[in-house]
Amino acid sequence: MLIKTSDDKTQALETLEKLLERKDLTASQHKAIKKELWAMRAGIKGENEAAYELDFNFENSKNSILLHDLRLEVNGRVAQIDHLLITRALVGFVFETKNFGSGIKIEENGEFLRWNAYQKCYEGMPSPIAQNQNHALVLGRVFQKRRDAYTLRDEVKTITDTVCFSLKQCTYSTP
Repeated sequence: MLIKTSDDKTQALETLEKLLERKDLTASQHKAIKKELWAMRAGIKGENEAAYELDFNFENSKNSILLHDLRLEVNGRVAQIDHLLITRALVGFVFETKNFGSGIKIEENGEFLRWNAYQKCYEGMPSPIAQNQNHALVLGRVFQKRRDAYTLRDEVKTITDTVCFSLKQCTYSTP
């Protein structure tokens, strides 16, 4: 069952596009805004494609709930969860969406690298696995607070797996 659809990010895109029209921007500010616009559009595309796949399989399910674009805050920790699926058995899956148009590489030490097509090289990036584990930790704290407040007898199982989507045009390599 689909509980929450993806947020509309049109207004954020329009705000950045209006900023680009300003005449008082320095060259570096203009470049930074263009880079942010590009990254935001790529992120939206990836999240929409992942949401489509999840919706297709789970939006009418009577055995699970599905939420997109969920923001949680507990004790000063924040999680911006792209997609959350909770089954009837109270098993939760947190999905982090990344859109890599060119390529991704994971080193033996676990470092994530993405291909920079403009500079023709790999560059470091934050680990989406670590990011997702932090999201799951915050989600676990939300459920812990709820259990403490209402003494629920059931609890959501610990989320231990990270689920990744790969676009067909993206290449990736691992050790």
